[in-house]
Amino acid sequence: MRALDLYEKGKVKQFKRDYHGFSALVSGTKPYEVSVSNQYYDQGNCQCYLGQNDTLCKHMVVVAIYAVMDGKKLSNEDKKISLSPVCSNRLGNLEKGELSIIKKSIIASLEYTKLEPACIKTFKELTGRETCFGWEEPLWEISEKK
Repeated sequence: MRALDLYEKGKVKQFKRDYHGFSALVSGTKPYEVSVSNQYYDQGNCQCYLGQNDTLCKHMVVVAIYAVMDGKKLSNEDKKISLSPVCSNRLGNLEKGELSIIKKSIIASLEYTKLEPACIKTFKELTGRETCFGWEEPLWEISEKK
């Protein structure tokens, strides 16, 4: 909740993405230089007391939130804490444009996803098969790079 408060108050400054992750200056009690891994959002560095003791702090969490949200405003749904997957219960068909946007979003987010070996094996089995998604091969290619 403290990280959400920092995010909503615009305390993340000088946000940068690079090959290894994300970095920013976070205004807290004083400005803290913060970095977060792009593979493991719960791993990073911070100049605050907790960060210096290898403990995940609100400053690292707010940088991870900023990376995921790309600095956009959080909705009430974004602020909910969910401990397990939740189904929207919405049924319907996607327009081609909507499906294309979703596919691109999934492929882009895979860059930041750590895959378990069993998942990689499953997606490898889907490579070359016709599915309604079309993101299995890009997922396999990304997992091969990691």
